[in-house]
Amino acid sequence: MNRTITINLSGIVFHIDENAYDKLKQYLEKLKSHFSSTQGNDEIIHDIESRIAEMFSEKVSEAKNVITLDEVNAVIEAMGNPEEVAGAESTQQSSQSSSQSSSSSSTTGTTYTTSGNKRFYRNVDEKVFGGVCSGIAAYFDFDPIWLRLAFALSFFFAGTGLILYLILWLIIPAARTTAEKLEMRGERVNISNIEKNIREEMNNVKDRVQEFGKEMNSENTRQKIRNNSARVGSFIGEVFTRVFQVIGKIFGFFITLISIALLVGLTIAVFSLFGVFSFALPAVFTHMLFSNVDLGWLITGSILVVGIPLVLLLLNGIRILFNVNLHLKSVGLVMLIFWLAGVGMATYQGVKLGKEFAKEGSNREATTLTMVGDTLKLDVSPNRIEWREKEKEYSEFFHGIYLTDKEDSLYIRTVSLDIQPSKTDSAELVIIRRSRGSTSMEARNLAGETEYHYVMSGNTLTLSPVCLIETDNKFRGQNVDMILKLPVGKSVYLEKDARMILSDVQNTTDTYDWEMGGHTWLMTKDGLECKDFSNDQPKKKKRIHGINYEINVD
Repeated sequence: MNRTITINLSGIVFHIDENAYDKLKQYLEKLKSHFSSTQGNDEIIHDIESRIAEMFSEKVSEAKNVITLDEVNAVIEAMGNPEEVAGAESTQQSSQSSSQSSSSSSTTGTTYTTSGNKRFYRNVDEKVFGGVCSGIAAYFDFDPIWLRLAFALSFFFAGTGLILYLILWLIIPAARTTAEKLEMRGERVNISNIEKNIREEMNNVKDRVQEFGKEMNSENTRQKIRNNSARVGSFIGEVFTRVFQVIGKIFGFFITLISIALLVGLTIAVFSLFGVFSFALPAVFTHMLFSNVDLGWLITGSILVVGIPLVLLLLNGIRILFNVNLHLKSVGLVMLIFWLAGVGMATYQGVKLGKEFAKEGSNREATTLTMVGDTLKLDVSPNRIEWREKEKEYSEFFHGIYLTDKEDSLYIRTVSLDIQPSKTDSAELVIIRRSRGSTSMEARNLAGETEYHYVMSGNTLTLSPVCLIETDNKFRGQNVDMILKLPVGKSVYLEKDARMILSDVQNTTDTYDWEMGGHTWLMTKDGLECKDFSNDQPKKKKRIHGINYEINVD
């Protein structure tokens, strides 16, 4: 019983008995030795091994998966020995003609087809598109030009020729290997023809290279190449020039458009400071904000700092868009001087304005509230802004800032309320007025002059959503923070409008401030606890690893 060996031949795995392996190994070594000095020897050996692998594959099946010595001998007989290739050319030709007279070679009953049976392949070596016509012509042995002409003419008849050509291109395989090229021409696939085919291909490549070299060395050819290269370069340069010109025009258009829009916005902003437009800041508020600052110099400096770059941007956009020379270099130095002057003015006045907000001061006022019963009703009157003169009219000129028609008072919606447990048995309202100023003393004085009003009637505490500043005072970001301190065990009913001023009120259900209105809340040591949650219960806020999400309170 012979041992079997597993081999890999041209990428295909075979099981072969030991004697057959020794025979095949000797045969391949002879071939390598014979073709060692031949040009293209690696390709020849590779094609021979590929053909042997194809022949072995024909004999392998599930019932028989081991290559025997008989099958190796049959392959060697079909492919031929290296000594036969070394003979004279005439001897090769006579042996080839005699071998083509029979369709098979056999050894002890093992047969391989090695005769010149033709097969359909696409001839990719002589292709125009896919090698379909040249492949069919090689199979039927005629000039492919007639078939190409027929396909070209059939293209004008509803495109049937194109469709047929594409179908043939898809279904006919390409002749890639030497064995496939030999089968395409009906030649016997043996080592002699494989070597001959590879040599012919190499000679053809060599001839084409030599012919190309001669053409390249020709003066006329070199001159044509130079002229064509110059024309191609000129064309490409012209294309890029046109493309960049179009891009430049588009860029110039957008620069012009953006600069005009910004200049219009700057103009509106400047005139709004002087009350020219209906939506402009009132002059009295401008005075309150920019007191102790030369507003004219601040505006002039800001116009120069922002306006000069915008004007230059606009002029450059016009220059790019309309391709005109505006001689910007001649005025560049003058504009630079004015711009630096504007930077100086704006910086100086800006620093002065910043110093007006440098310090913070506060004023604290605490009032004990007398409750009747255990529940305090807390309300905010959004429509009752004026507390001293109900007839006084007002208008909102900026979000949360109101000015009376007589321009003697300013109302600011900068009021907040927190509700905390009281350390005593009494309810208490703490009002903290805050303000900024150039000094701590000025900030405390401005905070103390900020008016805030509330009404305690029976068990109802009504708060205002705004604080009041007289217009002869400075505006320095005044605001009012309130703390309602409620004894533990007491309750507070929050009207819907109370959410206008609630600020992060602690409660046991983590309910959002804007959801707390319309409910009664009991004060506990841990904060407020809702007593009347129902099916329309508000949402509670939770936070896990920095991610907010909402759930309903059970």
